[in-house]
Amino acid sequence: MTTPVKIFGQTTVDDEIISLLAGYIATGSSLSEIENISLTMNDDVLKVTLYGKTIMITTNDQQFETARDIVVILNKLISESYRHILKTNSIKEEWITFRPINEYYFLGAFIGFYLISNNPVDAMDKAIDIIKTMENDNPVSSVLGRLNYYRMYKRLLEATERVLSRSNLLEIQGRRNQEILIGFMNDDLNVFASKIIKWGRSTFTTPPARIVSIKNLLPGANVRKRSFICLDINDLENNGELFECNDRYCCIFGDDPIKLVIRLEKFLGGRMA
Repeated sequence: MTTPVKIFGQTTVDDEIISLLAGYIATGSSLSEIENISLTMNDDVLKVTLYGKTIMITTNDQQFETARDIVVILNKLISESYRHILKTNSIKEEWITFRPINEYYFLGAFIGFYLISNNPVDAMDKAIDIIKTMENDNPVSSVLGRLNYYRMYKRLLEATERVLSRSNLLEIQGRRNQEILIGFMNDDLNVFASKIIKWGRSTFTTPPARIVSIKNLLPGANVRKRSFICLDINDLENNGELFECNDRYCCIFGDDPIKLVIRLEKFLGGRMA
């Protein structure tokens, strides 16, 4: 049996952890070093413990009042610039950038550089330098995009399996044939989708594949959000803007295929109650 890989002490990898990982990878540090690092993310505070010191990353000035070890306050807007402050028991230094810094990218990079130097000023300086290039076309951005793609692809597979396991989703309005389309748009604007087709007593499923033409078949000017689930029924009531319909599909759009299936289940459950 394969043991799940832990990242920052967690086996669940969400968008925030992926961003942290991207910043960390940019430092060139070994992934094995972060396996058991304790990380907490509560509202506007990211907290991690390294070398016995608690490091807090925040955008909230009030966190200065509770600082004991190392606190970094990011993105204090000043005119058209952003101020970033590092404070410890003995030092307080500031940096200026012309664009806001993503706190998750930053913490990942800060952790990597702090593990190398055990020096918060050096880690802050290098982390800010490397974060400035994170949104450009560079290897780290490519890694982040690929990680996001695999995560969404996995969620699409899970959403398809969930639909197949729930017969009520395949028997809408008693139609003989029923098509359900589930998919997402990747960061490179490619659309990946799978189809579930109900014909009589038989069910056919196509595995997720890149389908360029799908964008032109869905309601609305374009696929505005990352994920969608569509039914080949064009007369479902809007139900509080749940569906968007055209003459081919009624669709629900959102940010996660599994969540969209759950929303569809709740809608159908209410209709059949």
